[in-house]
Amino acid sequence: MKSLSNCITFGHRSIFRPLVLMGMSLAASMLLGACSPRSTAPFETVVADQPVPERVVVFVPGFKGTVLQSAAEETTIWFTTPDALWGRQTLGMDNPALDVEGAIAVEPHGVLHSVPVLPPFFRYNAYGKCLDFLQRTYSADAVFAMPYDWRDSNLKAVAKLDRLVQSLRTRGAQRIDLVAHSMGALLTAYYLRYGTQDPRDAEETWEGAQYVDHVATIGAPFRGTMVIFRDMLRGTVQVLNPKILDREALSSFPSSYQLLPMPGSARLLDQSLNPLPDPLFDPRQWNRNAWGLLERADMTSDLRTRRYEYVAEQLALAASFLTRVNAPRRANPIFARRLLNIVGEGNDTQAAAIYFPEVPQQLLFTKADMSRTLPGVDPSLLFADGDGIVTIESALLPAAYREAYQVTEIRSHENHADLCAGGDIAGELATFLNESTIEPAQTRD
Repeated sequence: MKSLSNCITFGHRSIFRPLVLMGMSLAASMLLGACSPRSTAPFETVVADQPVPERVVVFVPGFKGTVLQSAAEETTIWFTTPDALWGRQTLGMDNPALDVEGAIAVEPHGVLHSVPVLPPFFRYNAYGKCLDFLQRTYSADAVFAMPYDWRDSNLKAVAKLDRLVQSLRTRGAQRIDLVAHSMGALLTAYYLRYGTQDPRDAEETWEGAQYVDHVATIGAPFRGTMVIFRDMLRGTVQVLNPKILDREALSSFPSSYQLLPMPGSARLLDQSLNPLPDPLFDPRQWNRNAWGLLERADMTSDLRTRRYEYVAEQLALAASFLTRVNAPRRANPIFARRLLNIVGEGNDTQAAAIYFPEVPQQLLFTKADMSRTLPGVDPSLLFADGDGIVTIESALLPAAYREAYQVTEIRSHENHADLCAGGDIAGELATFLNESTIEPAQTRD
């Protein structure tokens, strides 16, 4: 990671190379968020009835962007350097129907700030830099971060966001801005348009938009990401820890399904490079191909049935959620409010896979996969331009939001994790947040 390696300015580079690589691996492990064992900061604690400034900002982090602690022991499970090096605790959902071995109940405990690489000398600054930026732009007592269990359904996070917004309004906030990164931006977009409604029968009301002013969405996977599909099938190794986010754990998260490429958009090719019908939202395909939770061959028939029903339920909910966010606009209002959308570019980003329908579990995602299985095929066809996690196509603002808001959309060459407060966009983000509110709101005839 560019910003990480540039920070290592002391000692002989060869001495620190393993530490740099560890830091880079930790940073890269932030699929849609950031990592740190840092405890809850003052602005992450909402005290009932305590007055707040008239102008405040709420920061909504992304996938992996909140510290998770054991509910029983109050010890940090996600994420510390010991977890990365020798931890073996799974983060799989503690759901009896799924029977994920070793799963425990966890609770959110503050936004992730930084990754210790060489304590106490060096940390990779993740969301800490973004939160520091917001405190400089507003004031320390006007910044409120919203930690949440990023493994669970985005609808639960949407409800928590609404409770925070309503609490701030009743405590004196006259202008509430939202800054949201990655999956946090995706759930924010849903909240603006549908409030806290269930996406399976939601009507477009723009209820959430009525309560907030400026909105900045950063690196948002509005149309999902192939990265999560790859990781649900293969898992991810967090430095030296293969267990905490293995494929069983990731496939137990409701949020993972809500990050899949939206229905009909997944690019799967056969070995002749012909496009195939999108199978990602068909639970029968997950069962036939032994994907995710359905991979284990030693499951009892009862457990397989329960897991299949869970996968089917999560796919149906995710399809509704993503379809609502990207649906054409139906309601009439045009808000005289501003929305800034920041899109990452200049990084190879997973955009497709080669799928062998006759060979369950065989998909090609990487250049190494291609060189082993289809050595004569250019692996670049699996990638598109983006921020390394979200393609440009997925991060572009859906049409309904362009029509409802006064939109500014900018591009950045920062990678996904650094988009939130990268050097090349911090100034534009500050300018945007300091712009005055436009009144009164307009309506479309």
